[in-house]
Amino acid sequence: MKKISLILGILLVLSFINTAYSQTEVQRKIFYPTFLSVVEYRAWQKETGDSKQSVSQLNSPIAIKLPLSRNFAVDVAGSYIFSSVEDSRLSGLTDVRARAVTMLFNDTLMLNAGVNIPNGKSDLDFEETAVSAILSDQALGFRYNRLGEGLDMTFGGGLAQAYGPASFGIGAGYIIKGEYEIAQDVELKYKPGNQLNITGGFDLLLPQCF
Repeated sequence: MKKISLILGILLVLSFINTAYSQTEVQRKIFYPTFLSVVEYRAWQKETGDSKQSVSQLNSPIAIKLPLSRNFAVDVAGSYIFSSVEDSRLSGLTDVRARAVTMLFNDTLMLNAGVNIPNGKSDLDFEETAVSAILSDQALGFRYNRLGEGLDMTFGGGLAQAYGPASFGIGAGYIIKGEYEIAQDVELKYKPGNQLNITGGFDLLLPQCF
C-alpha cells in the first residue's frame, strides 16, 4: 500500500507541476489539519556582455491543509514574494490556490479539482515587467516570476494498481487557463490557453541480492 501511495503522489506532482511549482509541497493524503510555511532566498549575478546585474528573491509560501474525512481533504496556498534586480522591485502577494482531493477504492484512485484565485497583481508597470522578464529565465531557477494570473481551474486524477512485485500508475490533469492583463494602461489581455498533462509510472520490486 505504501508503494501505491507513493506512485499516486508522484503522479499528482507530475500532473500539476505548474501548480506545485508555485506553492509548497503538493497535497498528499493527510489525517490532521496541517499548516506549512517556509522562507526561501535566492541570489544570482547575471552577466550580459560587460554588465552585471544582482538578482535576488525572498519568498514565503504558506499552505493550510484540512482533512474533512478519511478520504477527502482541501488545501489553500499562497505566498508573499520580494524580488529585486539592482534597484528595481517586484513584490507583493501572489494568487491564492485552493484545491480539493479525494482518494477512493482503498487509496488506489485519486481525484482532485482546484482553482487559482487571481488576487495577486498581474498588470505590472515597466519596472516590474523588467524584473519579471529576468526572473522568468529558467536557468536562474527562481520560483516566482509573476504575482498573479487569471482565474484558472484544474481537474485531474491518478490511478495506481499493484500486480505482484510490480506497480503501475497513470494520471491526467486538465487546466482551464483564464485571461488576465499583463501591463498597466494596456487594455489587451493575455490568454495563455488551456493545458493537458498525461503521466504514467512503473515500479518493480527486485529480489534482494544480499
